[in-house]
Amino acid sequence: MISRRLGYSFIYSVIVVVVGCGRTPGSSSVGPNGNVPRAADDATILAATLSTLNLSNPVADLDANLARGDRRFVGLYGINCSPPDLNASFDGVVARFGTRCLPGTSDAIESPKHAALIDSARRYANAYNWELLHRIRDGRVS
Repeated sequence: MISRRLGYSFIYSVIVVVVGCGRTPGSSSVGPNGNVPRAADDATILAATLSTLNLSNPVADLDANLARGDRRFVGLYGINCSPPDLNASFDGVVARFGTRCLPGTSDAIESPKHAALIDSARRYANAYNWELLHRIRDGRVS
């Protein structure tokens, strides 16, 4: 009997914590029009991500990142996060240096706009990653 009461108390406590998570006093999940706000779609997220990158000169971004000590490859999300167009023979070097994934990329294309943004992200990542790979092979990045 005691263990059943403890079990119910535990379940009740978990429910209280889960229901209360993410809410602050006075907050509401309903917007001013009575609509539930929708999370940003991947195209919006990717557009914001790409706005922080030097799409016309990925090598300049690479130089800046290396100066800060960031030696990671740039990846795109799909089934997992991985640098695009680098085959399995590069897995060891990618694992050694790591990967930074671009939010908003996906293999689930939401719209023509999202497809165009993913194409821009892929071109950027390819230029960035191949330059990083050349520098690693040349011994300029270790």
